Amino acid sequence: FGVDQGYFDDELVYGSDKEIEQYAEFFSQKYNMSKATAVKIMQYLNSIGACTYADSTNLIIQKLQNSPDEFEKIFGFPLYTEDEYKNKKFNGDLVLFDMYVWANSEENGGVLFSRNSEGELLINDNAFKSIEDDGNRYLEFSDQQYMNQDNNLNNYLNSKSDDITCEKFRKDFSDINNSNDAKTMITNILNNNIEDVQISLRTYSEDGITFENVETGDEVVADGGHICTIVDYDDEGIYVSTWGEEYFVKYSELYGNEYCRIDITDINIK
Repeated sequence: FGVDQGYFDDELVYGSDKEIEQYAEFFSQKYNMSKATAVKIMQYLNSIGACTYADSTNLIIQKLQNSPDEFEKIFGFPLYTEDEYKNKKFNGDLVLFDMYVWANSEENGGVLFSRNSEGELLINDNAFKSIEDDGNRYLEFSDQQYMNQDNNLNNYLNSKSDDITCEKFRKDFSDINNSNDAKTMITNILNNNIEDVQISLRTYSEDGITFENVETGDEVVADGGHICTIVDYDDEGIYVSTWGEEYFVKYSELYGNEYCRIDITDINIK
């Protein structure tokens, strides 16, 4: 259900050797990198700030989900693949990888990737501030590339085509003091916009925001910062796509935190 920033982590642990080899071959050919480099990037991707890439990828898929020809023209690979039973899988994982490489390349203002004199993409391992036991890699804060910041998504889409523009509008919860006010603000935004633009939830809370998995009922508490894609709402809260699944967030979770806002993204293709 949507894009999972940990998709490649799972592939490397649970996927077959054949699947991993297919990804490595595809990425090495498309980006002029070694297969070993491709696998390393698959390992690195699920780290600090990865949710901003997953959310941005969701926004792109939402915009182009009914335009497979336009999608392939922009990205150079199909919108979806089909298995032997004709089940379609959106290629959000490929967009996620593409976006991560673009944003973190030196030529685009990043620090993780550079090219040698032959044009081969290389990893600048010395760019990392530290590597933790869980595998997360940390850059200096000023080097972090978050796709929801500034004009990063617009610049990424412009790199694909001059005919694509992307604008962001934001509404924070600074004046919201109770669940009813949170519900009113969110439903007003969604009632007016949900069919025309893409909408995200951005939160920051040291105490954590509770996300309930719609399918299993399991709860995940996201402390610190997180961003996810809003897909629907009802009288009690909003439904979001995050970690590749559908979660429910109550309106009562969305006020009284250090920071919470709605991002409205308007992607236009001429």
